[in-house]
Amino acid sequence: MTDRKAERLMMRMMAARGIGAMTYQDGQTDLTITLPEDLIGAVSAPQAGRFTLWTPGGAEPTFPRRVAAGEILACLRVGPLLLPVSAPAEGTCLPPLAEEGDLVGFGELLF
Repeated sequence: MTDRKAERLMMRMMAARGIGAMTYQDGQTDLTITLPEDLIGAVSAPQAGRFTLWTPGGAEPTFPRRVAAGEILACLRVGPLLLPVSAPAEGTCLPPLAEEGDLVGFGELLF
């Protein structure tokens, strides 16, 4: 697991447990994570497919970012189809857990 992916997973676990901030330090690492108060919550894959941050809007997404309810966050490529992955509510969306091109299963946590 990459450091970036581990950090995103840590953010998800913090959000699930209601932890707003944490600091980790050891001899070589100094990490502080503070979560926004208005997180949109978990977003899972509606179907199996290849994860892509490319969306029909075409803009390069940045995270964390404010999103509207129903806004397309990413897509799942299933053969020639692109299935949208949408925000369930208005709020702040954290970086995705899946990497570009990852094969994800139904119900897998994406955001």
